[in-house]
Amino acid sequence: MEELKILRKCDLCDRSGENMSLLSANHKEKGWIKVCRNCWSELYSENRMVAGSTGSTGSSQDSSSPCSSCPSCCY
Repeated sequence: MEELKILRKCDLCDRSGENMSLLSANHKEKGWIKVCRNCWSELYSENRMVAGSTGSTGSSQDSSSPCSSCPSCCY
C-alpha cells in the first residue's frame, strides 16, 4: 500500500512542505487561517490579527475545540 503524504501549505505565502508546522491566526480581514511561523510573526508585528484570539484562554476554552487558539481542528 502506498504511503499518503500530507502537504501542508501556508494560507498567505503558499510555502509548503511535508514537515512544515502551521499556526492558526485570526486575521483581521481573512478570518481564521493557517500560516507558517514567518507569516505569523509578520502578522503579529504588523498588528494584523484580532486582539485576544491567540494564546491561552484559561477556563473559558470551548470544549468543541482541541485548543484554545482556534475554532477548528489544528493540523
